[in-house]
Amino acid sequence: MTKERVAMEQDREEERRRLKEERKELRQKKDGLRKEVVIQRAANCELLKVNEELKREKVDLEEQVGGLMADWQWLGDSGEWQSYDDRTAQKLENAYKQKKGDVQLNLGRWHYKIDLTVPESMKQTNLDTHKVRTVKREKLKFEGYPESWEEQTTEVHKAPLAPDDKEFKKAEEIFYTSMAKATFKITNVERIQRRSLWHEYQLARQRMYRKNNESLKN
Repeated sequence: MTKERVAMEQDREEERRRLKEERKELRQKKDGLRKEVVIQRAANCELLKVNEELKREKVDLEEQVGGLMADWQWLGDSGEWQSYDDRTAQKLENAYKQKKGDVQLNLGRWHYKIDLTVPESMKQTNLDTHKVRTVKREKLKFEGYPESWEEQTTEVHKAPLAPDDKEFKKAEEIFYTSMAKATFKITNVERIQRRSLWHEYQLARQRMYRKNNESLKN
């Protein structure tokens, strides 16, 4: 075999190796792009799930707060007003705000229809016994959030407390009633500010004072 032919064969072999490496590199890039697409699709799906969950939480919160800001009551046989439970009050408040003429409820083994057509003379009818009771809605006064709370734009907010803050010291005092102070040192305390829980607390507080016929105290 002549030198020229040997050189040509070597060049061809080198070209084959180069093409093989290029194909391998292209396959790797293609596989990498495919993985990135899969990851991106998964991330998009997860993002959609998170967005949907946030939407549901927002609707639940709006319904919860809406229900909690009004006390729905029915007139008992003794002439005393009785409050509906929070879940039922939610449904009634939502129907009231949506200007629905009536709403049907299942409470225990009984089935009810609440007529909301005329706010001044709302009625509850037991669909099983046909007994009718008077229903009323009392708007509760929202007194605002505690003065110590920080401004927040979300439903839940974590507020770090300074070591000299009275709330920090109170939490520290409670903690050390059951744990050895010499063994543990508290370095961080956060106040959890949750709006819906504060609304719920205010409703429960106002209901308690209404039930006991007492004036609302701080």
